Amino acid sequence: MNSQSTPITPFHRSSHTRLSENVNPATGRREHVMTVSKLEMGWDTGVLVISWRGNRVVVDAEQQRFMREKPRRN
Repeated sequence: MNSQSTPITPFHRSSHTRLSENVNPATGRREHVMTVSKLEMGWDTGVLVISWRGNRVVVDAEQQRFMREKPRRN
């Protein structure tokens, strides 16, 4: 497939971003979770090529709130 390193022109691209707030059952603390995924589909010499990527970031909501309320120094 694509032995000449020619870029495949996708016929479909989509992305999805989700933000949620969960409670970690191990700690009981609130967490903000952001998940981003991207999907591309294209044809390469008669073969359907599907490319998918995903990332997830988890932030402690209590720590984030503390940092937001902390006064800034000039």
